[in-house]
Amino acid sequence: VTAEEGALLQFDSDTAAQRGRFGKFQSGRLPGEVRVTRPESSPGAGDGMSLSTRNIQIDAQKIWTPHEVQFRYGASYGSGRDLVITLLPGVGRNDSPSLSGAALSGIKFVELVHLEKLHLEMPRAPSSPNRDPTQETTSPQPTDRGGFFASPSDVPLEITCQGSFRMDVQERIASFDDRVEVLRVRND
Repeated sequence: VTAEEGALLQFDSDTAAQRGRFGKFQSGRLPGEVRVTRPESSPGAGDGMSLSTRNIQIDAQKIWTPHEVQFRYGASYGSGRDLVITLLPGVGRNDSPSLSGAALSGIKFVELVHLEKLHLEMPRAPSSPNRDPTQETTSPQPTDRGGFFASPSDVPLEITCQGSFRMDVQERIASFDDRVEVLRVRND
């Protein structure tokens, strides 16, 4: 986490900073521009992430900001405003969120109340060891993805909506509300 203007954190009355111990986390603010980044877990994993926004507020249950947000996860990216991240109970030491170590396993929901755009890179279809790549065509081929079509190299999705985007991180379920438009973007 990079917060150029610092951080204001409030702990309960049991704070004993002079002995290197802090009490239970109560709340916090990261004023100004904030950037959260995490490198890939291993080279080529495609799970690196970044998020840019401003004026983040934190408590033991959630992290939020009403401001514009730009984000990237692997090759997928998007933007919107009014971000709310709901944390799982007991995240971090003393039931407090740890921003630098807030792995996705500590997050229950991520919601953008107003989604502007989501560019979703679909995973590449696995190659068959017996398939001859010189015989591949660029015409769409059916896949097992609920009726979607893909070419030998899958094409991304562009998703917009007039409402919210909510991701249940634990269940891996994304939902979009109000006038949802989904486009498969092909170069041809």
